[in-house]
Amino acid sequence: LKRIRRAAPETRIAWIAHEDFVPATSLKFALMRLWQRWQFQALGGLADQIFFSIAPWVDTYSPWFDGTPVHHLPIGSNMPYVDEDSSELRSILGLDAPFVVGLFGTLRARLLDNVAAALTALQRHATDVVLLYIGPDGPVLRETLPDLPLLDAGRLPADAVSRHLPLMDLHLTPFIDGVSTRRGSF
Repeated sequence: LKRIRRAAPETRIAWIAHEDFVPATSLKFALMRLWQRWQFQALGGLADQIFFSIAPWVDTYSPWFDGTPVHHLPIGSNMPYVDEDSSELRSILGLDAPFVVGLFGTLRARLLDNVAAALTALQRHATDVVLLYIGPDGPVLRETLPDLPLLDAGRLPADAVSRHLPLMDLHLTPFIDGVSTRRGSF
């Protein structure tokens, strides 16, 4: 980017940050973070427009790039929108529970406790709760939480995911670090 700036100063540069830098959780990451922070600031310093895929980053990082316009640029879904009545799919799946809790994506073992806690809390208020899981880790989910009423849809193509999502009355997104439009499963 520095070479482009020197060779063609009239060229406008827009930069989008999808990630910032790793947390300093180890010596290796602390060193990597120093380099990544420097790179992050250097890239932003060369830009005429800056975009972040995570909305709060606009407020967090705008002061780093004084005078450069900074905006949130949401990332669009990679799931197509399929507009159809979900009652037929409900019937095909034998999904007659009045309350369906959904979980979509790859499971992280450390988040399974959060899923279990949410379902336990829900079952205290509604006895007929089913978890609809879309993703590759149904066997792990079944093994880890054997008493869970589970409908495992497995891996599905994008259009089938779109058809299954409306079946969910509540969609769990157990991300302890928050969600943004860059998370495909969100």
